[in-house]
Amino acid sequence: MSDEKNERSERGEKRPSKGKALFEQLLLSLDGEPPEGTEPAPPEAEPAQAEASPAPDAGEESPAEEAEEESPEIISDEELRRILEGEPPAPPEEEAKLWLAHPIPAEEEEALAQIFKDEPASPDEGTKVFGGEPPKSEEPPAEEAPSEPESPEQPEEESPSEEEPEDGEDDGYEARDYRPFRRRRNYRTGCMGGIMYFAMIACISIILAAVLWLAANDVLSLNKKEVVAEITISEDFTIDQVARQLKDAGIINYPALFKFYSGFSHAEEQIEPGTYTISSKLDYRAIVTDLQEGAVTLSTVEVTITEGKTLLQTFELLEENGVCSVEDLMSCAAEFDFDYEFLEGLEPGDANRLEGYLFPDTYEFYENSSPERAIKKFLDNFKSKVTEEMFLTAAQMGRDFNEVLTVASLIEKEAASDAERSTISSVIYNRLASPDFPYLNIDATVLYALGEHKEKLTYEDLQIDSPYNTYLYQGLPPGPICSPGLTSIRAALGPEETNYYYYALQTDGLHAFFSSKYEFDQFINSSAFGG
Repeated sequence: MSDEKNERSERGEKRPSKGKALFEQLLLSLDGEPPEGTEPAPPEAEPAQAEASPAPDAGEESPAEEAEEESPEIISDEELRRILEGEPPAPPEEEAKLWLAHPIPAEEEEALAQIFKDEPASPDEGTKVFGGEPPKSEEPPAEEAPSEPESPEQPEEESPSEEEPEDGEDDGYEARDYRPFRRRRNYRTGCMGGIMYFAMIACISIILAAVLWLAANDVLSLNKKEVVAEITISEDFTIDQVARQLKDAGIINYPALFKFYSGFSHAEEQIEPGTYTISSKLDYRAIVTDLQEGAVTLSTVEVTITEGKTLLQTFELLEENGVCSVEDLMSCAAEFDFDYEFLEGLEPGDANRLEGYLFPDTYEFYENSSPERAIKKFLDNFKSKVTEEMFLTAAQMGRDFNEVLTVASLIEKEAASDAERSTISSVIYNRLASPDFPYLNIDATVLYALGEHKEKLTYEDLQIDSPYNTYLYQGLPPGPICSPGLTSIRAALGPEETNYYYYALQTDGLHAFFSSKYEFDQFINSSAFGG
């Protein structure tokens, strides 16, 4: 063992050091000749000689291994020069290519400036970025801490906020990084805005208060200068004309407000034609009241319409008293659209549609009155006399009120006294309900169709072709044949319960009632028959 160490020490003495080898190589490169005391390396042994050489002993090192250990590391002249001058080692070939400095054409530099708008490239910066030197950062890079070996038992948790971007975040530039930032406008009203808002509300409130005060002053006549004027209301007046007259006379200030008041108070239906003396100290309600009672120039006429009068007879009576002409009244009855619930279904076009609705009573009309106002007096009176209970009773009987009014008109024409009205009503309803008596055979309907009054009807009269002829047409006539009174209307709504199907006039002026045709024929042929 000691022998081996001694041999190795001897070989170590003979082996030149690496520094000595480098120095010798430097001298060779400078002079081109080997230094003194040095011998050129022996040529490589030929294969034949290598084969002939004896194999080394197992315990000794082979000559090849010794040659490998003794051969110095070969360094290129360029590397040697860098080492002597203290320059850093040359970068790898790919890195050298990356950092080679080359000039940038002007066209490419302008194109790069357009691409990188946030950081336009100048010639100097372009050579720095793309030249032989790496770009200098504005801040020096932080010194990297020496990496510590990771412990497999306790791995460090990575912070998502520092190393990895969260979902929805881009680790590159966003779109807004390439756009100019806009200043956010802050709309703040502040104290001045609040003052302006309050001032606007106050102005609106003052204006509304002033308008309401002026309106109340005119409606209630709170603080108006007294004016007394004479107002004339014509027969065919409108509420607009009345309001204009009151305004022109100085009684009111706002015609539109007066028309509005008249609309919901129904003043147009209450005002009467005439000449009135009105004061501006009166409120709207008092003005309307005075326009009903203060007529001083137009004269009135009193007309009595008895039960059983027909529409034509009633209009003729009005014409005789100077109220209105028959022609105007008939035209108005046929065409004017009267707004009454009980006239629903009675379409304009025929004056007879109002037959039975001109309620018999005593009326006061103005001379030369308008036909609309004259007819409205009749219809208003009918509305006040015929109650809602009567309409309900007609509905319970299964008939509309126009049919009940038609029966009442037949009773009005046939009855000789109030006592027999309900009995005649029972005969009419019994015939309407029985299939054995399809015809009513009432003479009054024939007289209405003839348009004249006769004491006795002839055979030719009974053959007149008219829907009002109950000898030729079954059931009730198309409508009433006269204006019945309340007694006849009540009899039509409450007929007596009988089994009568016939009645005939007696000599005393009353009617006899019969259940069979035989009894009726016997009475007709007797002296008790009154014709």
